[in-house]
Amino acid sequence: MNTYELLRAADALIHACEGLEPEAMDSALAAWVDGATDKAAALQAVVARAESEELFLDGEAKSLARAAKQQATIAARCRTLIVALLRKRVEIGEGSVIRGPGWSLSLRQTEAVEVSDPTAIPPAYLRTRTTTEPDKAAIKEAVEAGETIPGASLVTRYSATIRKAQ
Repeated sequence: MNTYELLRAADALIHACEGLEPEAMDSALAAWVDGATDKAAALQAVVARAESEELFLDGEAKSLARAAKQQATIAARCRTLIVALLRKRVEIGEGSVIRGPGWSLSLRQTEAVEVSDPTAIPPAYLRTRTTTEPDKAAIKEAVEAGETIPGASLVTRYSATIRKAQ
């Protein structure tokens, strides 16, 4: 199987695995690898293709996030302009509502606390939040020293490094 065929087969495998449960995906991958003549090359081809897709999709997601943020900024600016328009109408006695075909704009007034300097707020007006999380470094040290920590264990994980040829 040449590189092109491996990449095409990897692409087909990736698409076949989309939406599968992890166990079914593992089974499909194992069956494919068992049928491949060069298992390491086949797996590397799948990894390369999946990582390439990941990079592409990550770039697309970032691009979409930027576009969404830009649209949110435009909408916020327009809302600010609408408020200014409606406030000006109220000042000159024209009312706080503008109606159009299928829409209306109205001015609403609310009050909110704005904190400009949190460090200047008296303690009576502060709220303290606390969070807890496992101290994994301390747990590892204790387990390695022979202690048993309920709810935690030390596991050995394996990974592979794939480097592209220069």
